[in-house]
Amino acid sequence: MTTISTFHQGVAGITSGWIVTCAGGTDLYYRRYHSADPVAVTEDLLAWRVTYSAVAGDGGEGVLVAFVSGGVVYAALSEDEGATFGPPTPLEVEVDSEAAPAVVVWRATDGLRALVAWGGATGLGAALYARGEWEALGNPSTSTSDARFPSLAVDPATGRMWCAWRAKVGTAYHVRLARSDDDGATWTLPAKVVGGMDPSLAWDGSRLWLGYHTGGQEAKVGVVPLTSTATFAPTTLGTPGLFVAVAAAAGQVVAIWSRYAYRTAATNDAARSVAGAALVDGSWVPWPGSSEGYQVQGSAAISLDGTRIAVAWSDRTDETVRLVEGP
Repeated sequence: MTTISTFHQGVAGITSGWIVTCAGGTDLYYRRYHSADPVAVTEDLLAWRVTYSAVAGDGGEGVLVAFVSGGVVYAALSEDEGATFGPPTPLEVEVDSEAAPAVVVWRATDGLRALVAWGGATGLGAALYARGEWEALGNPSTSTSDARFPSLAVDPATGRMWCAWRAKVGTAYHVRLARSDDDGATWTLPAKVVGGMDPSLAWDGSRLWLGYHTGGQEAKVGVVPLTSTATFAPTTLGTPGLFVAVAAAAGQVVAIWSRYAYRTAATNDAARSVAGAALVDGSWVPWPGSSEGYQVQGSAAISLDGTRIAVAWSDRTDETVRLVEGP
């Protein structure tokens, strides 16, 4: 596997395997992993300084990469499994350094669609790709308050969209959720879902799932199913961890998170590994994939496509991006 310096990554399913994006500080790389050839092919998508990136696919040929560079949110689209990408399209200018984007991609009756959202000190921004064009959307947070690290989910059958994000009120963080039934033109008033941060949304075909963590040195992770009124049943993990990522498809739900051990409370430094669990018959069971023996840089990424699952993370021990396929 090629070694590249990286601090942020994403993974998405394509017809022939997986595509992983890696923001490396001075470049945005992507890799295509083919089932017939497990060796990663590393391509240099952009020789730009990228602070955050996200990737999503429709499980077939459609792939969208969104990223932040030079205070601008961009999106680059591929309709050939990432073999080629069109020129990056600027979606918003003058965003701050923590405008981390979220992406979701699906197939509608009129072709490939994609939704992108990003955070900021004065609310969220969003854009929709439909019928070959990008369109700016309303602010999902419907306010000018601090809103960061959004996550998105879509029901392809109805087009219903959800956006969750980390909101800060005073010194407290909580997760808020909004819904749109008109292609993002308008959004419901945000509902406070749970005290926590860094949400991850996933739609399993019948239910919406939310992953989050409580933050701090005693952080715990939770994964809960949401109802239409943004309340949730007490299906949670409650295990120590940070940066939950949830993937769901056809009734399957899998969550991963960063397990950590603080070296010193003074520096708040941590050595992390990836842990995971799958929901089986209403109970969480350990996911067999793991990153034991590695040190995870930042958060890991997960993609679940039918019966396929993949997890990617950046290993700080040798600055290598690693991908594990699981059952």
